[in-house]
Amino acid sequence: MDESAHYWLFFEEHKVASLVGLRDAIHAGKFQANDLTLKLEDFVPREKQEKVRVENPDTLDLLEKQYTVTYRQGYAPSVELGNVEVDETWKRLPDVGVKLSSGREVVVVIPLDYHKLSGSDIPQLKNQVREYLNEKKWNVFTKPEIALPSATDEVVPEVVDVEYGLDSLTGEPVHMFGAVTLDTSYYRSSDFKGKWFKAREEAEAARAKVQEKLDAGSIAARREKAEREVVMAEARVAEERVLVEVRKQKEIEEHRVAEKSKRLAKEEKFAKTGVLADETSTGFNSFAAALAVAKQKKQKR
Repeated sequence: MDESAHYWLFFEEHKVASLVGLRDAIHAGKFQANDLTLKLEDFVPREKQEKVRVENPDTLDLLEKQYTVTYRQGYAPSVELGNVEVDETWKRLPDVGVKLSSGREVVVVIPLDYHKLSGSDIPQLKNQVREYLNEKKWNVFTKPEIALPSATDEVVPEVVDVEYGLDSLTGEPVHMFGAVTLDTSYYRSSDFKGKWFKAREEAEAARAKVQEKLDAGSIAARREKAEREVVMAEARVAEERVLVEVRKQKEIEEHRVAEKSKRLAKEEKFAKTGVLADETSTGFNSFAAALAVAKQKKQKR
């Protein structure tokens, strides 16, 4: 018998057919308001009630601690642990899951700083908590600088391996791996940027992409350098030719100036003495010089 049928049977026995009739019957003392309270025993046998209480307890003993079990219609029962900063029960949760004595799966709720994680897949839940706590450690860790390649570098710096603490679940050292990556942002000041990875394989893959870019740039740079060297060599040859011609013209000009100076010196001496001396001999070099000497001798007599 369901609830509505139970009520209708009660009203029929007390000749109540309306809300007004119900009120009058209560005022007349034909029955008390508490008589309308449904009793669980009228619907569920005591044996079944006891079974429900045993299989769906109000509290659950878990790893030497007792937790309140929360039940909501349409949802699996759940227990909420203490904050992970003070309650490390989450680390020792059985990977097979938490269950009631009836076999019903229990959702475990784990409070964090500003939100909660929950689930019945315990290995996955543990890993989520572990990742959260490890990331929290990394965020406050003083990170080293990741060296970026310059425009002339041909080799990308190696991956940086940093140990930043102990794993929140296993207690083993945890590492982050820094690598140079390609910066594709619009307002970038460089083609490269540093980035941290949880796995070395990811960091090495990122570094390899940068190395490919540098290698491609190096090939183009070497080709450009070779072409530039050819041009420079041709320019040096042309420059040498010009210098040779300049030196030649300079020597010609110097010779011309020297010859002119010699001629002027001779003319000046001749104007003073009337003697035209030959610089390359001890005698006289011309008929004019001989006449000048004879003239001088005649004047002395």
